[in-house]
Amino acid sequence: MRYEYVDVHAHLDSEAFDGDRDEVVKRAKDVLILTAGQDHETGLKCLELANVYENVEACLGIHPEMAHKYDRRSLKSELEFIRDSSSRIKALSEIGLDYKFGGKDWQKEVFRAQLELAEELDLPVVVHSRRAGGAVLKVLKGYDLRVVLHAFSGNEREVREALELGYYLSIGPNVVYNGFRQRLARLVPIELMLSETDSPVMGPKPGERNEPSNVRLVVDWVSRLKGIEREVVRAKLLENARKLFDL
Repeated sequence: MRYEYVDVHAHLDSEAFDGDRDEVVKRAKDVLILTAGQDHETGLKCLELANVYENVEACLGIHPEMAHKYDRRSLKSELEFIRDSSSRIKALSEIGLDYKFGGKDWQKEVFRAQLELAEELDLPVVVHSRRAGGAVLKVLKGYDLRVVLHAFSGNEREVREALELGYYLSIGPNVVYNGFRQRLARLVPIELMLSETDSPVMGPKPGERNEPSNVRLVVDWVSRLKGIEREVVRAKLLENARKLFDL
């Protein structure tokens, strides 16, 4: 099938979709969905979903919120699992730093270990950076990687630094109402922009469940905010994703 859109970051494994996952995926039948793992259990679910649905691809990774679940032995085991599954995934995702939570030093160690693996496997990374935009950029500079900054919340200086480094920034459906996301959509050149949903969160209405079909709203709003024809935006975001993730 020829896909029209790409959702580079979703969590289809979420229990929020347990009641109607088939319908959710069907509503996004023209969307290629990259569903992201957060630990071993969710990673296994992502691999299973990629086997079930034609328009779903899996990604594996340890989310910074989950870093505390691992010690050095189990981290090594998880990295081996990701290495062994590398032919079945499109990226290491979701990885990064989250300074809303403690354990910053261990988070960095887990993050660096995954970046080293991504470099070894020649896979892109989708990076989480809540309250840690500058710290994430500092770590990333040490690696030669294809990088997506998911839901990046850094300041304008950090955004410009990320763009100078050639990193992609993904825009979600919360661009409908979120002023910062709207400023980001105006600032990021279309050549370094991607579309995501982060389903089931970050939707076009606060508090409501988000889903991959809402990636179409990203195209609508980027078109409006940048003053670029919608079809041009849609085609370029799709092209960016295909190139970055080897789709």
